[in-house]
Amino acid sequence: MESGASIDLDPGSGPTIQTGTSSSQPLVNEAQKLLSRCRRTISERTQNSLPTSSLVNGQLPEKDYIALEDLRKDILKVITERLKARNITSMLIKTNKFWWCLPKHLDQESQFRLLLQDPFAIGTHMLKDMLKLEASTPDSDISPPNATLFYIRTFTVRVEDLRNVLHAMLHDGFDMNERIYVWLERIEDMSDIAYITLRYCGQTRNRPWDRHVSDIYSVSLRSFFSRFLKTCGMICPSVLESAQVDVVEHASAILGAPIGPNLQELNEQVLIALFGDSVLNTEAGGNETILMTQEDRDAFDSLRTKTLSALGTTKPCPPATEQALRQYAKDIRNYVNQHPSTTKGQSKEHTFSDATENMLVRQGKPNVLSDGSAVMVTVGSDFGDTHEDDEEPFFEAGGRSVDLVTVLYNNFGHWEQSLKSSFNQDLTKHLAKQSYLPFFDFFPWFVKHKDDFKAASLFAKQYLNITKPYVLLTYGNIPTYAGMKSFQPFTQGAYETEYSKLSKANDSEAYWLKEVMGVPQMASFDGAQGVTLGAECVLIPCFHPGRVGHAGILKTLITRLLAMVSGMAWAAMEYAVTVDHKNPNLPRKQKCEQILGQLNMQLSSNHPFGQAFEKSKSEYAVAQTADWQARFARKKTVAIGKPPRGILATKVQRKAKRSHLDLHAGAMEAIGDSYELNIQHYPWAGGGDKDKRHTLIWTEDDGQVWSIGPVLLPENVLPSDGNDKRFVVFTEGGLDIRNGAGESKGDRKPLLSGNSKTETVPIASLVLTLCEQAHWTLFISHWEDVTGLSVDYVLGSKLAIRSKASSSLSTANEDYYPNSFFAGSKRGLPFTWVYQTVKTKEKYLSIINATLPAQPGDLVWLIDRYIAETLPNGGDIDLVPASVHANSVFAQVASFCMQAKYKNHPHLRTFLAFASMSEMGVDERLVPATAFTNVVEVLFGKFGKKTKTVRTKIANETRTMSRVVLTIGTERQSGVLQEIEEPAFEQDVIIEGDVTDDEGQEDMSRGQKRGFDGDDDGGESSKSGAKALKGKGKN
Repeated sequence: MESGASIDLDPGSGPTIQTGTSSSQPLVNEAQKLLSRCRRTISERTQNSLPTSSLVNGQLPEKDYIALEDLRKDILKVITERLKARNITSMLIKTNKFWWCLPKHLDQESQFRLLLQDPFAIGTHMLKDMLKLEASTPDSDISPPNATLFYIRTFTVRVEDLRNVLHAMLHDGFDMNERIYVWLERIEDMSDIAYITLRYCGQTRNRPWDRHVSDIYSVSLRSFFSRFLKTCGMICPSVLESAQVDVVEHASAILGAPIGPNLQELNEQVLIALFGDSVLNTEAGGNETILMTQEDRDAFDSLRTKTLSALGTTKPCPPATEQALRQYAKDIRNYVNQHPSTTKGQSKEHTFSDATENMLVRQGKPNVLSDGSAVMVTVGSDFGDTHEDDEEPFFEAGGRSVDLVTVLYNNFGHWEQSLKSSFNQDLTKHLAKQSYLPFFDFFPWFVKHKDDFKAASLFAKQYLNITKPYVLLTYGNIPTYAGMKSFQPFTQGAYETEYSKLSKANDSEAYWLKEVMGVPQMASFDGAQGVTLGAECVLIPCFHPGRVGHAGILKTLITRLLAMVSGMAWAAMEYAVTVDHKNPNLPRKQKCEQILGQLNMQLSSNHPFGQAFEKSKSEYAVAQTADWQARFARKKTVAIGKPPRGILATKVQRKAKRSHLDLHAGAMEAIGDSYELNIQHYPWAGGGDKDKRHTLIWTEDDGQVWSIGPVLLPENVLPSDGNDKRFVVFTEGGLDIRNGAGESKGDRKPLLSGNSKTETVPIASLVLTLCEQAHWTLFISHWEDVTGLSVDYVLGSKLAIRSKASSSLSTANEDYYPNSFFAGSKRGLPFTWVYQTVKTKEKYLSIINATLPAQPGDLVWLIDRYIAETLPNGGDIDLVPASVHANSVFAQVASFCMQAKYKNHPHLRTFLAFASMSEMGVDERLVPATAFTNVVEVLFGKFGKKTKTVRTKIANETRTMSRVVLTIGTERQSGVLQEIEEPAFEQDVIIEGDVTDDEGQEDMSRGQKRGFDGDDDGGESSKSGAKALKGKGKN
């Protein structure tokens, strides 16, 4: 494409045998009764008490329809509005194209009203009268070639069983999925023996029944739908046994002309939207693809890219390059023919056809710069055992990974144009079709084996020497490893050995997160050692997009990381084009250095993007640790599928649905109602006015009275007189105290980094001060019920750890102390608020000394263990917040708490709260700092103490903050610690497959299909489940 041209973005055309008895029959009579009252409107309820689902689903206007066409248009309008809420718009959504999901005559008006308003009440018996459905069973005919079948899976669940299933999923980490709360609201007032209908809508080229059976017996336990199936299998297997699968005949293309790709995707999305909140589609590529946040937008905007304009100036792929790519594809085909093991899958033998060969050329063909080099190439490992023979290229095919990247690039293009044009959901596909986004598979055949690694490296080198990309984006561990090795041939054994060494020398997960992922570096693609002159490129490593299959906070945070790494790659394309245009004769090495320099500038600590990226990495690292700890706790206390009742506080009326923990600094939305608060002085022999304690007392709607104390309160919280009332609300970060006008009370004093608490009383403060109260765990559990969040998640996710010398993240097979080892005393520490005077210091030391010698269950004992493990030879303890300086002791404390070794310690959460509290503001950071100092004095007696100043530049302004650094030796004072024989360690072994791109599969099967199987939840991150084996380790 010549200089000054623009990208042509053509919008385009827009497990058991079933019986004849309907499992949903118990709903038929109930549904018929509901038809008479299906015209209920929102105005009949108050806005505050309206169930969540009713606020977003829309409904038909209140009128009597005379013309069928008017009814159909209004129904389609409701569907269109539901799609718009998910950023799906199209000019193709018209009644003549979607007649198959609309009424056939006016007599169906009441049925469709009920379907739009309360789809849970529509059984299959009624639905078959509304849509043309054909049952799919084990005896159904195999689908003909090129068929596209749209289907509905119907699950009829007894209310009591559904409640138990949802509670189990909440308990097992799916507490961030808002759909669960919608369903719990829906069944709250229903009888336990009533039935409710849930559905899953999808598309497939194969027999839908086979897709259904495959999902039920899949080993995946990560996606929402897969976990729903597994949980039903453990709690109410009859739901799976009676499930029905029906093909929507008039939407499907079984014989004749195939459905165009645009209409094909719309058919599925319209079908999902028709059933509203009653669908189980909540994964990427289904009902809810990832949603971009304002924080994502702000980070991307700080890059100030003009990538679309830059790409429009590149040239078409030269004929010589395309011819070389065709030879590359033929060479691969020859290798496959000579190695039959590459085509022998688990269930079928594949054929490397002409279409497969052509696909490799189409997806790998690049537009080029002045020297014939590609701008950027993406490397993945996506070609798998379930891959269709006649396949579409990566960016055109669909599937979980592609859908995620597509959403990101679509939004980048939309944001880059300052929202001047309408959102183009086909942008990424058009870019790929026009060769702006070339992609190649590291293993370009169906089934990979250990003997294929060297050949894969050689083919990668062949492809890259043809395309010569300036930027290389790698998805997954193996492609990243190959890129860092300049695509030198390597064996599976060499890869695993080096990875194993890395795991022992560092924490492998933390190393890849901090040092590799999203860290651009100079590399080369010619297979030689080091960086070769003339073969330089800029490598941008990224985890496989399929990893975005976690539940809860991890999914939110890893999605943000993927968005930021993808944003870097998007910007790198512009930099490559710009550098080439400014000086086309510049040596390749210097061009790459300039590209790398611009990326590093964006990643610097002085740039908003770099700050946001570092923050996201730190938050993910800590949240991942909290997730591991939560998994260990769940494995120990309850079997999956057998949760205790009362996990969700059904009495709380949530003001808003939330799908993730909002980590934005200004986020402090009230969850549930506010309660009038009585603040009383708590008797405390502390350090004067600045060290007072208080008791918070309030009564909730169910009559439960909560009295929480002693609590540390910041200044300007107490009411000025009897008319100045105070109210308490639950927030994502703790408790917020407000006045009658709803204004939050209490001073905030941010750190240099800008970190500060958002609520009056952070949950970290409550954990510290209530840790020895008899009822504190009851309140913590209540707070988790109300907010739907885990305290451990919140404590971890509020941190910003920057230390590169952190301890290992807890791993599945770590030894840990048995719970019985901590069965004695469980004493905490006295915490001073803000400042400690000489007089009060002695008081606090006397309180601690009175509890000595410290028992294993005491917090002093745990702090001593931390010091012994991190400073075995003595050294400095820097009491600076982690977000201000990398030497922070609190960063190391958080890493220490990530180990499984002390997971049973009663004060592990208290110690983690130390680190979290240090990030809450100037006053709050002194609470753990002073406690740390007191413990050090008790343990060591004599120690060094000095004040240092940290300087940092923020917005070109130098700011300073003083902090205390303690210097300790190795000798403890006598009688401080109780001498006790240590027990044998125990161990939890969690066997889990690689969640990136099937790199850990023993048979090296290549994984998930890149086809149009729209319900293919089992993407790269959903390959394997987890099971726990508990045994004894060695001391």
